[in-house]
Amino acid sequence: MRLSVKVHAKARKNAVAVREDGSSAVVSVTAAAHKGKANEAVTELLSRYFHKPKSKIVLLRGEKAREKIFEIL
Repeated sequence: MRLSVKVHAKARKNAVAVREDGSSAVVSVTAAAHKGKANEAVTELLSRYFHKPKSKIVLLRGEKAREKIFEIL
């Protein structure tokens, strides 16, 4: 499954909000977007949300962008 994600770094709290159709999500993380810390935090949150190991959450596109595409295996 591919998921389009909009990331809000340096948020007050960690949160995941997935649309009902499952096509996109908004993820807020407290980590700063510095040296991949926010990407790691997003991967961790998505793995908890979808009950999958982190190795099954793959960042396909948008490593340095706010809009990202993840594949959930």
